[in-house]
Amino acid sequence: MKYKKFLKKIHGDDVGYESATPEIVADFISNDISKRLRDLGIREINAIDCCCGIGSVAIALSKRFNLVMAVDKDKERLKTAKENAGVHKQENINFICEDIFALNFKNLKAKYGINVVFADPQRRLMTDGEFKRVSDLAETSPNTTDLINFISVEISNMCVLASSNAKIEIPSCERVYISWEGRKGKRENLLALYFGNLKRCDTRAVVLPCGEMICRKEKNDNDNVCGEVCSNLNSNINKYLYEIRDCVVKAGLLNELINESAKANECKIYPFFNQKFLTSEKNIKSSFFENRFEILAITDKENLIENLKKFNAGKIVIRGKISPEKYKKMKNETETVLAKFNGKEKIHIFLHDKSEGYKILIGKNLNFKV
Repeated sequence: MKYKKFLKKIHGDDVGYESATPEIVADFISNDISKRLRDLGIREINAIDCCCGIGSVAIALSKRFNLVMAVDKDKERLKTAKENAGVHKQENINFICEDIFALNFKNLKAKYGINVVFADPQRRLMTDGEFKRVSDLAETSPNTTDLINFISVEISNMCVLASSNAKIEIPSCERVYISWEGRKGKRENLLALYFGNLKRCDTRAVVLPCGEMICRKEKNDNDNVCGEVCSNLNSNINKYLYEIRDCVVKAGLLNELINESAKANECKIYPFFNQKFLTSEKNIKSSFFENRFEILAITDKENLIENLKKFNAGKIVIRGKISPEKYKKMKNETETVLAKFNGKEKIHIFLHDKSEGYKILIGKNLNFKV
């Protein structure tokens, strides 16, 4: 199915549309907050969406919450949010055109029974006519750190979105790294920070749309990976190789992935330059694998073409430490030779460095979909 940021038509200017939280993430956040609060015995959920933009999250929240106060200081964008709420026939949203830092949260909490706050500060900023993505919490609009400090004076239950590359030094919050398939099949990632009674564990990784997750209950300052590590390419690489999703890597949950099931315990860690893969003799399916490869052969540069011909290769994808110029040259030269033999398969090759004798690992992507 072709990726759509929003399943139903939604209005918005270029900046507003690009900055809007995708529907798949907004629905997950809405459902997740609702479950966490209901588990605490809270049935009537009244929320503030601090940076509502064109209204994507406010609409998702309104489908599960009693009341949503949608706030944005941009008058035109707030007008668009109202139009989008009308398209979705959501009538339990109150729109407020105001700078979030000018609001009296104490009065809103008392008047409307606000018991949770959501915020997705803008990370895609327009600079000199071009979009610029920012990951630093202090560079977002509004400043994410200032926003958290401002809101927490009156309301502790918060969910705040941030870049998955953001450096988080805020204590007492749960970090949830969310991964989903975006435009042109590109895997996208986002970080949700949960505060107050919404916090359930230290760190979590979630894959959408399946919703599968792994977590670490308590903070662990030891980053050492506990699994068995391949020490030699020839003797330790198994039949299957798995590329781990960014949400797991960024969350630092490799140990939890290895230990999550009996199947995962059969894996070994396969370091490949600055990336970590898993390898096993059995074909393991997991939502936390970006790609699964069947290892077809281990060769060297001199015998690469002959091996690729054996596996009916027509196109190649090169993995490894290689410059764009060398990548293009190697790919074009190799595929030009393969074209003479009418190969049809797309084959991945993993280039190893001098320590492995410049060996090349040949694999086929099994294209496991979650």
